[in-house]
Amino acid sequence: MVHITELGGEYYRFDEVRQELRGERTGVRYVVGARVRVQVSRVDLDGRKIDFRMVRDTEEDAAMIRARRDRMVGKAGTAVAELAAVKEADRAVKAATKGKSKGTPANPVRAAKAAARKASSKVPRRR
Repeated sequence: MVHITELGGEYYRFDEVRQELRGERTGVRYVVGARVRVQVSRVDLDGRKIDFRMVRDTEEDAAMIRARRDRMVGKAGTAVAELAAVKEADRAVKAATKGKSKGTPANPVRAAKAAARKASSKVPRRR
């Protein structure tokens, strides 16, 4: 058990429907089943009770969070490159249809395929 006094200088309200504690000032929520880090603070062998206290983010936790965020930014960077390639392909299709409007009509399917091939060669492959 983590006693509510161990959660810090915040006033918490219990929401019975959601089974959560919500801090009034900060809005921090603790929900049944949420993962938290705890440390044993007291053991009562006669009463057969163990009390825990919350462990705040340490430097190691902060480093793991930064690493996770950096990985997500890398994925987002790939997504941005793919989006740019799609936009470039779209521009190429529009340019192809505009340029060939004189005389015979342009084939937008061929133009789209050519633009997609050109754009995909510019996207860096992830290994």
